[in-house]
Amino acid sequence: MKYYLKRNRHIIFKSVVFVMIVAGLLVGLRLYLNSSGELVSTREDDGQDVSEDRIVSLDTKVLNFGSITWADGLTESASAQTPFSSFGAFARPDYDGWIGNLNCALVAKKDASSCDETKLTDFYKFFNIVALGGLRNTDGSDDMNTTDKLAKSNIQFFGKNFSTKNSEECEVISLPARYSLQDGSSKQASMPIVLCAVDGEKTNSVDITTEIKKYSESLPVWVYPLDTGIATPSERQTQYRSYIDAGADLVVGVASPELASTEVYQNRLIAYSLGRFVGPVNTPVKSRGTALLSVRITALRDEVFEWEKIAKTCTGYDDLCIEAGRSQSLAKPKYMYDYSIVAVDSSDIRAPKPADVTLTGDVLSALKWFDTDTQLKNPL
Repeated sequence: MKYYLKRNRHIIFKSVVFVMIVAGLLVGLRLYLNSSGELVSTREDDGQDVSEDRIVSLDTKVLNFGSITWADGLTESASAQTPFSSFGAFARPDYDGWIGNLNCALVAKKDASSCDETKLTDFYKFFNIVALGGLRNTDGSDDMNTTDKLAKSNIQFFGKNFSTKNSEECEVISLPARYSLQDGSSKQASMPIVLCAVDGEKTNSVDITTEIKKYSESLPVWVYPLDTGIATPSERQTQYRSYIDAGADLVVGVASPELASTEVYQNRLIAYSLGRFVGPVNTPVKSRGTALLSVRITALRDEVFEWEKIAKTCTGYDDLCIEAGRSQSLAKPKYMYDYSIVAVDSSDIRAPKPADVTLTGDVLSALKWFDTDTQLKNPL
């Protein structure tokens, strides 16, 4: 054996070097793909069920956006090869979900107020959940086409329009998530949550608070108000707080193009407006700074284990997830939230980018985030 090794040492050495080079290239390719900013698979399980006693918690991380549209010549932007070419700068692989307010109808023929449906494949590389915020004043055919295209692209949506068979504003959404296991590994999973796209100008306030109360008895609820025409900040505050009083865990204003403040009410976060993330070239914006809301959600195993089994079936619209939970007499799971702000430079509304240090300070100040963050971390 010693003679064989000595005689063939050069061949063995070259073979080892070759294997190391190949391994390095594979690692480099993986890092490159993960740094591209697009949605990549992070599946870590082998498809087999995991025993309950190995699970520590269920976790997910989502990024909330304001209004999004690629209508009105956005694709002709000199600073963007596609409507979404700048989105990679916002670290898509760090998040399980991106949630935005789709402020346009999807159509085959592009016009000033609608979005080119052929761009939906690129859109899905980033966004996997949308509010139906831009479909309140369109005709039924555009609405039907939009929801049909979203469903076929595996993009979950919530809210109502002319085409949705469900008259309610709220929908159970299955958030991509993962189980954290005792050995430090993780396994792909799903986390159920109720998201509501509420048009405060057209929705009866009694009806929506009743709806929120109903859903919040079973699952945590987040509310995305779509109204922009409420007369005063005081009226908006009264309305948004009523959603918290009805049982919502979080309220995120997503319709106004302008950034507005945040507050803690009943130990829960209200963001009055994140501003418009991306929009048409003629969008009137007074400030070049807008914001994104990052939320990490954690639930302990015993809180969510049975709900997670149901969540796998909650990706369709108007599903029966709530009814399934009730039939099993499942208790409402308790979710723990960790919030942070991502500041955005929207000086080019067609190609937003992460804000620099100075603008980040301005955005956090406009949001009154320092006070809000302190209250969130030190609840009364």
